[in-house]
Amino acid sequence: MKHKKIVFNLVMALVVVALLASIHSPVVATSKAAVTGFGNLSSEPISGKIWADAAGNFHFRELTFTGDISLEGYEAIQGTQTLELTGYADPTQSGPFTGRYTIRDLEGTVLWTGVIEGFSLNAISVARVVAQGRGPYAGTQLKLSIFEDAATEENPDPQTFHMEGQILDR
Repeated sequence: MKHKKIVFNLVMALVVVALLASIHSPVVATSKAAVTGFGNLSSEPISGKIWADAAGNFHFRELTFTGDISLEGYEAIQGTQTLELTGYADPTQSGPFTGRYTIRDLEGTVLWTGVIEGFSLNAISVARVVAQGRGPYAGTQLKLSIFEDAATEENPDPQTFHMEGQILDR
């Protein structure tokens, strides 16, 4: 009798799991597309606060930069990006940052908004973005890894970036 009850409970649990697996939840990604691209940023922030402490570290809050962005793969996307960053950098221009990230198309429509977090090492930054789709991309999620191009003698702070990641459809 006890053995039959255990078997019955296991069978019922498997049926429930199978039913739940067949239901498409709106928070589960059903497809994804790889994207690559490039972007740039203005060399000077358009707003925000910067200050130095006694040790020579630079702190910044809501430091806002804008620039162009181009993504390929999902479909061709041309527009602008806005980064609003908070963090600090030591005298070698190395340190962490976090903030908000927005992509707009060329007409100004917001396509994605989300968060960015990264680290600069000797003024060269690497970051990760996770953003939720808006407008024509509502219901998608953008995940990007951003790599700043290496400095050269002619351009010690290039403010140009290579990007790779994916767009998840729901």
